[in-house]
Amino acid sequence: MNKFNSLIDSFFNILKNIFGEGLLYQTVTALFIFFLFISVGYLIKFILSAFDKKFKWQEDTKFKGTLFSIANKSILPIFTILGAFISLDDLIDGLAKRNILSREILTNIYSVIFVLLVILLVRVAVKITKFLIEYGLSISATRHNEIIDESRINSFNRIISILLYTIGLSIILRYFGQSIASVLTLLGLGSIAIGLAAQETISNMIAGFVIMFDRPFKVGNRIKLPSGEEGDIFEMGIRSTKILDFDNNLVIIPNAELMKARIVNFAYPEESTRIVIDFSVPFETNIENVKNICIEIMKSESELQKKILPEVWLMDLKGSGLHFRAFCRAKSFKQNYKIAESIRIKIHNELYKNKISIVPMDKNIIISPSAKK
Repeated sequence: MNKFNSLIDSFFNILKNIFGEGLLYQTVTALFIFFLFISVGYLIKFILSAFDKKFKWQEDTKFKGTLFSIANKSILPIFTILGAFISLDDLIDGLAKRNILSREILTNIYSVIFVLLVILLVRVAVKITKFLIEYGLSISATRHNEIIDESRINSFNRIISILLYTIGLSIILRYFGQSIASVLTLLGLGSIAIGLAAQETISNMIAGFVIMFDRPFKVGNRIKLPSGEEGDIFEMGIRSTKILDFDNNLVIIPNAELMKARIVNFAYPEESTRIVIDFSVPFETNIENVKNICIEIMKSESELQKKILPEVWLMDLKGSGLHFRAFCRAKSFKQNYKIAESIRIKIHNELYKNKISIVPMDKNIIISPSAKK
């Protein structure tokens, strides 16, 4: 390290001997520093390109490829602005006692370059964090066999962007000697006024963030509201959640209401759902025969879970006959009605084929097999 410092000092001494210690020397030194940073930027970009060709980052994974593209596009602008920033700093120090007017002009340019540097660094940080969030949530969704929630990704991206740009703004304000505390106080007073005028909107936004972090449901889940409405989660926003009902209409519910409601999520913890089928037969019917017929029918359904065996129970002896209840579990709640209808039709047809009458529940009316003719 000492050898490197002595080498640098020797180089600048040579420049000083050639150009003297005046303005020309300061200008040449500033230009040297500026072009040195540009050269380093090109060198790093060249190294990244070499690694890309060797390891094929662009073709390997989205993670490596995207991070490489962000770094490759940002390296040269960052080093160019950083070089201009440091070289101007050195030039301004050299003009401190010689030319006050030139020093003031360069100081203003120096301040503009500093602002540009902060904005550029914040933008690069926003791009990287956005990608990391998107990649992380995508990997999590793929691992758990879930649908990628774009609205959740967008909400996290907005939060991160606001946070990083706020940090960048605070750095710029501190550079210009502005008190961050006074700005925060002013923002606090403004937020109180806005909060009083938009309590309901803010309440919905806070509830939206709570729902996104708590995750009681996700996009694609089927839920049931306290009002009895059912539908699939279509989109989760900051202010409201959109539900697509069975009539293909969007039901838009404010998040504050949704957070306080008692919701049934048919898709959590898994998509499988229970199917219940009720039917009655006359008292003289063979109970075991009816149970065996129904179980065989349900076992033949391909969309039912095989690890949970279907069951048929005799639930009641009152009324007009034997009341049975059949239980099975569909692989997905989305096939619930379709599978239930298929099983009901097969039970109906098989019972008539075995000359077993179907009794309307809670009524003393018997439909005999001959009535079908």
